[in-house]
Amino acid sequence: MRTHHYMKIIAVLIIGFFIMQLSPAKPAMAAFDQQTYYNDIGKKIEDKANKYNIPPVLLKAVIWMESGWQQYKVDPTTGQPLTDQPLIGNDGIGIGIMQISSYDCNDKVTMDKLKTDLDYNLEVGCQILNYKLRVNPKIGDGDRDVLENWYFAVWAYNGWCSLNNPNFMTGKPAYQDEVFDLMGQKYNSAITFAPGATKLPKSLLPLVNPPRLTSCWSTPTPVHVSDLVINSNSLISSGGGSGMDAANGDYWTNYARWGSYYALGFYVTAYNSPLVKDKTISSQKILSSYNKLLEEADSLVLEDKESSYATAVKYYWTVLQGPNLDANISERARAGHLSALGKL
Repeated sequence: MRTHHYMKIIAVLIIGFFIMQLSPAKPAMAAFDQQTYYNDIGKKIEDKANKYNIPPVLLKAVIWMESGWQQYKVDPTTGQPLTDQPLIGNDGIGIGIMQISSYDCNDKVTMDKLKTDLDYNLEVGCQILNYKLRVNPKIGDGDRDVLENWYFAVWAYNGWCSLNNPNFMTGKPAYQDEVFDLMGQKYNSAITFAPGATKLPKSLLPLVNPPRLTSCWSTPTPVHVSDLVINSNSLISSGGGSGMDAANGDYWTNYARWGSYYALGFYVTAYNSPLVKDKTISSQKILSSYNKLLEEADSLVLEDKESSYATAVKYYWTVLQGPNLDANISERARAGHLSALGKL
């Protein structure tokens, strides 16, 4: 009886083994290679940054602050990105790797693309960051290769509001200060950012509100040159997207006379870069922008309004911040600046 029982057990084991051989084994989940992931994402960020003439080190720090370089939620056990679960911010609004929050909630196609297409999310984020550099106060000569010149753009990326004023938020560092602190740090074996960057001193900033859009700001020192790959052609005529998303000087200098205020940053970057040996084209572009900006400033002064005087001061001052390529232009800007400033 016992022998018969053992025979049945052996028969069941043999049949089970046979069935296992017929069934394909489930492959073990490959270990998540974190370093390869960060290297791949880092390369994508660098490519997008250079396309839009944004310092890669700065874009990397902004994205690390926003999402830790994650487009999707991460499986806490394996570390694998859950590609069916896009990363949504704690506010329920920010989407993906750059936490895009400027979109039409009724535009489901765009929202889905922001959630599922990492490259598209990066593109939109770069366009927004450039927009923030365009509409907020320019620092110094606007050289895009100088990290300190991006301080207000980074502030505005998170929100041009009092909450990001270091004097207002005394309990913790302001958003842009945290981003600037990230630059120069080593996060892990795959991510090392250099150089660092100098923050604007709190003593120069308003006590509560953001700086006025018509205000003038010098570049804080020491200055840190970024890792932007300088391509004079992309800086002058073909960088970034098209239309209002353009990241080059020619679009903006032709957009309107005030557009020269933004365009100068591209031309000055090419002029200042030691990688650009022939300064002829950038010099011509700078002088053309100077003249357009001075014409706009002169017309603003004639309006005889405080707001117009303030903007004129900013335009005259901007010309004085750039390379001194023509003594007559520099003198005209200096005289206009003093005159407009005296009427405020």
